[in-house]
Amino acid sequence: MKKAIVIVGLAVLTAPVGYNIATSYVGDEDLWRLARSREMSLKDALLQSNAHVPGWQHFRPGQYAVLFLTARLFGRAAWLYHLTFYSCHLLSALFLFLLALRLTRNRACAFIASTLFLYNQANAEISCVLMSFHYIQLVFFSLLCMLFLARHLDRDRTPDLALSVLCFVLALFSDTPSPLLMVFIVLLAECFYSKKMTIQRRLKVYAVYGAILLAFLLIRRTLVHAPMIGTAYLSSPSVIAMNCLAIVRAIFLPYDTMCLPPYETPFLALYFLLGYAYAVSFCLFILRERLRNRLFLFSLLCFAIYVPSVGNFFGHERMCSLAVPFYALLIASLFYHEYASAGMPYKCATIALYTLLMANNYSLLLLRTHDWSVAGRINKRVMEIVARHAKEIPGRRVHMVGLNEVRLWFLRGKPIVGAADELYRWCHWWRGGDRALDEALYREWSGYKEIVRAYKYGANVVADNDLVVALEKRFSYVLCG
Repeated sequence: MKKAIVIVGLAVLTAPVGYNIATSYVGDEDLWRLARSREMSLKDALLQSNAHVPGWQHFRPGQYAVLFLTARLFGRAAWLYHLTFYSCHLLSALFLFLLALRLTRNRACAFIASTLFLYNQANAEISCVLMSFHYIQLVFFSLLCMLFLARHLDRDRTPDLALSVLCFVLALFSDTPSPLLMVFIVLLAECFYSKKMTIQRRLKVYAVYGAILLAFLLIRRTLVHAPMIGTAYLSSPSVIAMNCLAIVRAIFLPYDTMCLPPYETPFLALYFLLGYAYAVSFCLFILRERLRNRLFLFSLLCFAIYVPSVGNFFGHERMCSLAVPFYALLIASLFYHEYASAGMPYKCATIALYTLLMANNYSLLLLRTHDWSVAGRINKRVMEIVARHAKEIPGRRVHMVGLNEVRLWFLRGKPIVGAADELYRWCHWWRGGDRALDEALYREWSGYKEIVRAYKYGANVVADNDLVVALEKRFSYVLCG
């Protein structure tokens, strides 16, 4: 009965988020890459022979192979892409639950970790942007790899190790930070299974993963000369620190994304309440556990290694993807070791922290995915308008509100400014064109630095259709011959 209630409750929470994601349509990067995916061959997708194309320098054959297949299966049905990719995120939450359960033998701890991961607002953008699927893909295979490895170390069954190695290979081909998974594997084995890890077993397990990693790095270096997170270069310490701070804030204390009317007051209150809850809970935890909690040490070390590595490369919210599972395990570790015998102050503090985190993260996730859903409907209308005038655009300088800028700027009442750049290419393909526009024609009109202030609204959030109406009336400003 309890399981049924929990499952129904999770379904009720997940359904509106899933609906928002499914209706978030497509954005700028989505259309450009989908158009490319329809044009490339499977060899291009797997071997990255089109790496000379701007924006395709990363070595992600797993992502491009998925795009190659889904673009042919789903065509222009954006909701099918969204539901497929979001289903992978839901499965990742299940894998995290199973991994935490195997490591802790504590259902409550595993449930807390999976829900904090599933409803973390840092996953909003990667869930709504189709071309961010490689982040979901990396988390999916990384968690599955560690889960099968934990099963192998528990039961010493070769098939589990083989499945773990397979997932390791798929993770490596998913995204740039994937080599860090080797470090997480070592930490997992040493933190939880050090007593079972003889010297011979260590050599066997680590040699398999290490050999595959070295082969991957060699293949990558041969095929694509692109930066690898944490290894290609070192940014200045100030840049790394700023990026790391942005990632940590986006996960631990997300507030900036909803600091505008009418949401600033409740989320500001949650911001300070969460700060106090973190401080009290972790102070009591350290006094009680004295850092003997294996789950805490494992998740903290993984988080501390991952964040500076990607912070050296990029500080965008999307880089939070693989940090979120370790963050969820870090919070869940507060409920792990001899929690039943803990004192009442400690239980009250940790329960309050989990409650505040769920309220804050789920609210932000729901609101942000709703924004993406509304922006998706706007994007669709904008594209329809431009498509109707497609014959008038070639040979002219095109300036219009960019779909990228529509997102939170429009929905939060900020001025919308931006250049169209690739918009005609997107609409041309989305209307059924066999190929995107010719590269030479694209370069002729996409390089202008001028940005025309297309629309400027006041502080109040306007109705959804206002942007479309303004675009219809002011189309003369869109085409600047």
